[in-house]
Order: sequence, then C-alpha cells, then structure tokens
Amino acid sequence: MNNFGRFILILSLIVVLFGVLYLSKYTEIANGFNAKSLCSCTFIAERNDCQAKELKNYWYLTKEVDLNSKTVESSLYGFLAKKAIYRKGLGCTLVDEDYNLQKPKRYVYERPRVLTVEPWALGERVENPKDSITVNHSKLNLAIDAAFSEPYEDMTKETRAVLVVYKGEIIAERYADGFTKSTPQLGWSMTKSLINALTGVMVKDGLVTLDEKVEIDEWKNDSRKNITIDNLLRMNSGLHFEEEYAKPSAATEMLFDSYSAASVAINQEIYYPPGEKWYYSSGTTNILTKYLMDKLSAAGENPVDYIYNKLFYKLGMYSMEMEVDASGYFVGSSFSYATPRDWARFGMFYLEKGVWNGEQILPSDWVRYTRTPTEASDSLQYGAHFWMNAGLEEDKSDRKWKDLPSDLYYPAGYQGQYVFIIPSMDLVIVRMGMYSDRDAWSTHDFLERMLTAFPQKN
Repeated sequence: MNNFGRFILILSLIVVLFGVLYLSKYTEIANGFNAKSLCSCTFIAERNDCQAKELKNYWYLTKEVDLNSKTVESSLYGFLAKKAIYRKGLGCTLVDEDYNLQKPKRYVYERPRVLTVEPWALGERVENPKDSITVNHSKLNLAIDAAFSEPYEDMTKETRAVLVVYKGEIIAERYADGFTKSTPQLGWSMTKSLINALTGVMVKDGLVTLDEKVEIDEWKNDSRKNITIDNLLRMNSGLHFEEEYAKPSAATEMLFDSYSAASVAINQEIYYPPGEKWYYSSGTTNILTKYLMDKLSAAGENPVDYIYNKLFYKLGMYSMEMEVDASGYFVGSSFSYATPRDWARFGMFYLEKGVWNGEQILPSDWVRYTRTPTEASDSLQYGAHFWMNAGLEEDKSDRKWKDLPSDLYYPAGYQGQYVFIIPSMDLVIVRMGMYSDRDAWSTHDFLERMLTAFPQKN
C-alpha cells in the first residue's frame, strides 16, 4: 500500500471513530432525555400517555418504568442506559450506577398538595366573573378554538391548556383531552422566571445584591470573576454557551448527561466582557441557581424550604415542583412542573408588582427592574429572565410584535409554554403545550386573536 493509500485508510478510521463517538454521545443524551421526561411525566403529571405523545420520536429506545421504585430506565437495547428516579418534593433526577439511593440526601421531605375551597386565586373555587360583561366571549372562544385547532398534516400545535385571567378572575379555561386543571405541566424555560423571583426574594431579605460579583472558585483567576448577579439575570455575562438542542451540545449535556448542570456551565470560557453582549444561555441560569442555593445554605437556610415557603406556598402554588439534578441543585433553567392555574398565579403575582394577599413579597421596584430592557438584547426583547415586547420607547418599529402592547412581558418555555402579562389590560393569559415544530405555532397570531376580545385602550 502506497503512502496515499495509507493516508486514506487512516483518515477513514478517524472518521469512523469520531462517528461512533458522536453516535454514542447522541444516544446517551437521547436516553437521558427519555428517562428524565418519562419519569417526570409519569410521577409528577401522573399521565400514562407520555410515550405516545412526548416520546413518540424515540420509538427505537427501550423504556422501562418501575412503579414501585419510581424509576425509569431508557436504553438502546440495553446499551448506553440512563436512569431517572422520582422523589416527592424534588422531582425526577438522572442518576448513574454509582449513585447510592440510600445515602443521606441533601433535601428529603414531603410537601403537601393543598387545594382550598376559597375563591380563586387564593383558593381553587372559580366564581362567575364580575367584569366578564366587558369581554366579547364569542371572539374569545373563537381565539381559543384556533389555539387548539390542528390545521397542518405534518406538524402539530399540541395546545394542552389555555387559561385567561382578566381583572383578577378566571374568565376562560380549556384543556386538551387527557389534561385537567389538576394536571401539572412542564414549564421548560419558564423555570428561569421562577429563579428571577427567587433572586428577588433573596434581595428583599438582604441575602444578595444585584451588583455583587458571583464568587466561584473556578473563576477566581480570570475575568469571569467580574460577572455579577445582574449579568446572569440579563444573559449578558459574556460566557460562551452552546444553546443547541438538536444535537450533542453544552445544553444537552448539561440537562441530560451530567451530574451537575451548573458545573457544565461554570466551566465555559468567557468570550466578551460582562455586560457588553447579550446571548440567551440556559447555562447562566443554572450558575445563578447554584450560587443562590449556596448562599442560602451558608446563611443557615434549607434552599428547597426557602423557595417553597417564601414564594410558592405564599402564592398558593401548591402543585409546583422544581426538580433537582444528581448534585442536589435545582435545574433552574428548565425543570419545573405546575398546573396552568398555578402558572397563572405566578403571572398575577408579577401583574401585582410582587404583592400577594396584601404582602410585598418581592422588593417594591423588582418588577420594574425585571421589565427594564437589557440594552444589548435583540429589539430590547429581554429583561431579567423575562421576555418582553418593549422596543424603544414610543417606537413601534423596534418591537418584536409592532401591533401588540408594548408593556407585554412573559416567561416562555421551549415548546410553546407561556404566561403572558399585560398590565395595561389587567390581563394574564396562560398557554401550555408541546408543539412538534416551531412553525406550527404562532405566538403573535394567538395573542392578536385573544386581545380582540377585550376592551382596547384609546
């Protein structure tokens, strides 16, 4: 064999080797996604149609559900297996073979799920709304019909819930087959907005400040030591992060193939000075989450108890379940479940500027801070872990949606989960779903139809 032939052979072997490694990594991540998703869907949402809906594209993977041990395992015919375990109050966690399920865990306790008989939103009883007469219910119903319709043959909207709160009262509520008002639903990146709220509560309690630098051992000797809490909340830390979910990436490794979600993000390089460039990054939220939880532990607080007792329970969000990774930290970027009604409570909480049942839970200026656009973000569409439709003041040309209210802001999830908050209309709209393709769902069209049912500002 001549030199050229040897070169081709070696090159071919290298290509095959990298191909095998890539496919192995892809399969590990796919199994992690399957095990974690099926576990949460089965034991938190208590659904039995998860494989047929969420995981139908992963038909080639073997999934085993053990109802007794509350575990789910996914593998490729026994290879590259991943296991997830459910623990009440902590959600589902991916664990490996070395994870000792009997060892003391950082946070183990059972939380109640309480449904009161008081009127919503303090309780669960929905009464005839007082201000419903000003709403065009015919238009509202048509808009909701359109949200649940499936006009495309090759892709689905998969709307699972629409809930409308007008002037503090539920005036419309609809669920897809298999879902009810009591079904917790995955929020995906709406979880990031929960971390905004946690930060606000801790600021009010004097445990952190927005301008404090995030002290992390791995950052002590380089420019990452200058990153602040504000930088992380505004996604302008300057850290590199591959926000890609269609292939192996930092994001998929972080969520479905790591012991510690935060560690994957912490070890990313810095590309820009903090504050200079905006870049949407789930990794920054997990860095912030770990930092906040460590600050709580250092202050003698149980971090899980803190967020539930100081925030969720006060809002009556008893269905909320934030999930932890194997290291014991919340996966603050992505993993939380709650009923649409509880997601609506969260929206109302921000509509009321952080006040609930007469108590100022967030700092009085926190919502203003949250809604202040991050200057470097595209069309000024990002605040502090909330999306916005602000644009430049009095300049519609720079808004994301030029014909929708400029004060619209909202948590948003990966597959079409939203809590839309419009203060000028005293309106909160929740849409939960799991679309198969981004092109199947138009947020603009949904809101445009919905808003025609309400009195318009002159």
